[in-house]
Amino acid sequence: MGRAKKTNKKTKTDTNPLLRDEKYVKAREKVLPVIESLKSGNEKDRKWSTAIISELLQDDTLRLTLLREGTRIGGLSDLGLVNALLDRLTDNNLEVKYDAVDSIDALVLKEGQGTCKELYRKNVLTLLEKLLNEVRPDFTSTENLGICTVPDLRERGQQGAT
Repeated sequence: MGRAKKTNKKTKTDTNPLLRDEKYVKAREKVLPVIESLKSGNEKDRKWSTAIISELLQDDTLRLTLLREGTRIGGLSDLGLVNALLDRLTDNNLEVKYDAVDSIDALVLKEGQGTCKELYRKNVLTLLEKLLNEVRPDFTSTENLGICTVPDLRERGQQGAT
């Protein structure tokens, strides 16, 4: 019978190989301030972090770094990131809510079905319904915005026909 090969003990005690990857280190430098400011008390920091997360999620390396580093800093994981973004949907600032929706959209597009299931389990539809009810008056009052509604266009069409 053959003998078992000896394993190199060095490989067992090595640190995280990602920390030696230059691309990961650069991505980590970009992601850490975003993670820290996501749960900030400052409204501008929260808006900035929710807006930048949707951009970071577009790049594969930055997305993986964001999801991994969220575990180490601030107790976020990939699902923790979902929880943090869902918390931003109940924020006082409306712009933070919009950016959180955009970030959730980007996360769902990149991560796929698993994230959709997790959002559904966390009752995201109720949060989005509350957000829609909050902004609904903005959609119904078009006089202040100078937007033409469908009846306005019909009236203009009838005037032009005569």
